[in-house]
Amino acid sequence: LFRPVDLVQECSLIPGDSVEFEVNCSIKGKSAMNITKIASAEPPQVPINFEPTGEPETGTVKSYNPHTGFGFIITHNGEEALVHRNHFLGPDTLLRPGDVVSFHIHVTPKGKRAIHVRKILSDGPHMQLSQEEVGTVKSFNRVKGMGFIFTSEGDEALVTINDVLNREALQSMDRVTYQCRRSERGKRAFNVSKIR
Repeated sequence: LFRPVDLVQECSLIPGDSVEFEVNCSIKGKSAMNITKIASAEPPQVPINFEPTGEPETGTVKSYNPHTGFGFIITHNGEEALVHRNHFLGPDTLLRPGDVVSFHIHVTPKGKRAIHVRKILSDGPHMQLSQEEVGTVKSFNRVKGMGFIFTSEGDEALVTINDVLNREALQSMDRVTYQCRRSERGKRAFNVSKIR
């Protein structure tokens, strides 16, 4: 519990803001005192006229908080980029860990930001992985960090570099073992490993 008079600086707080404070314990319970805002939950600022160049990257959602609209994406080269719901394209703005997204990177003084984010494949935790299967790599784009595997059933499954054990680059015609998860948008391969 805190009151506006407990704020050290005159500022407004919104859900998701990061604050420092002292805790006061009394008979009535705990309360926050000497509150100082240290980080705003406002979306990362990207210039209004910013137009990315080149093809979008793909990555996997590491975390996402739907209440604050902030989360992190793991890029194809293993780095993290901050994402905010204001930078989503399309109507689907609910991200879950494991979702595959396309995006452009905007570098700011505070780090990398994912912008123009679009969900490619939703792989929520409610979907079960198949038994281990054997397939053949159809294609793999190292720049985008994604490709496709011909499955044992004769169809295709999306694979991203984050789903390959040891993040080993794949090549067309590589034989691999993998597990598959189905969703409304198709199949996705996980735990992919080259057969030696």
